[in-house]
Amino acid sequence: MLSEKWKQQIVASHLITTGDGRIVFYPFGPLKGYVLPKSAYRPLVVKMFESFTIFTIATCVLSLLVGRTFNLSLELMLLIGLLDLIPCCFCVRRLTRKMIKLPCKLSMQVYASVQDPEEMKVLFWRKLFLVIGCVFFTVVGPQLAIGCFFVAFISASLLTNSYLIYLQAHELNTNLQETT
Repeated sequence: MLSEKWKQQIVASHLITTGDGRIVFYPFGPLKGYVLPKSAYRPLVVKMFESFTIFTIATCVLSLLVGRTFNLSLELMLLIGLLDLIPCCFCVRRLTRKMIKLPCKLSMQVYASVQDPEEMKVLFWRKLFLVIGCVFFTVVGPQLAIGCFFVAFISASLLTNSYLIYLQAHELNTNLQETT
């Protein structure tokens, strides 16, 4: 149903193969990684994320249509849009029962080791400008609660990205010291 490029992007962002050939599954980003016990789990994870992506798009469109049709507040439309996380959390919890959960620091180290440093820096600057824009629109706009939510959410993402960049730089410095 989704194009092959989308499928590859979904897989690339949530399934990472380490140097020793193990597959690590990141359902919600780099903070929590799970080692797949068998490669047979890979198609299940791909299918789940494909279904979840379609469901998320449908939920967002539905929340906009319902919100505009019945003149609902932006907070309620956001709540309807976030309802799609409930089935995804249940699916991830059920799928990860037999997987080995990595500690947060190790999970982030594995995630950082396979990311492109230049892309991480570009992503950092994008998120920084997004936080600045959200702060501006929170101060200027009438939706203070939603603005604060987005500032907090994107700031947390920015801090995670900063830590990943730090881990990459630290790993690079460690590798350089080992070679000299």
